[in-house]
Amino acid sequence: MKKIICISLLLCLSLTATAQDDIRAAFPRASDTKERAAAFYEMMSRKSAREPLVQAYLGAAQMIYAKYFTKNRQEYLRRGKENIEAAIRQSPQSIEIRMIRLSIQENLPKIVPYHRNIVEDKRFILDHIDSQDDILKEYILAYIARSKSFADK
Repeated sequence: MKKIICISLLLCLSLTATAQDDIRAAFPRASDTKERAAAFYEMMSRKSAREPLVQAYLGAAQMIYAKYFTKNRQEYLRRGKENIEAAIRQSPQSIEIRMIRLSIQENLPKIVPYHRNIVEDKRFILDHIDSQDDILKEYILAYIARSKSFADK
């Protein structure tokens, strides 16, 4: 019985890691085209947003989706912001959630009033990058390399 429980637990952890890898692979390119935005939105809409990280990616997907799909744009932006901010409240020390919010805020048009955390999130990322595991650190460093906010670093 213990073997079955251990195998089940390992399988669940493996599936979670694979799903996280898929999300991390899709996110940086999600805003490149209408098709990628729709695909990322669909991917995230099928996931349970109980975990703060998934909720943050769902919020990002909603906001990216609003870029290309004008019907209910304001609603997608509102829900996206709510999801990202709820994820931050639940897990304020998550560097990945901070990176998601920073990425969204720095790429939104100036007319959308959601830019107030750029400096705070940039500082948080710089202060905490060295304490991350290698996979997450590499992912964050790849983001920093293409980020407008870190261009002056």
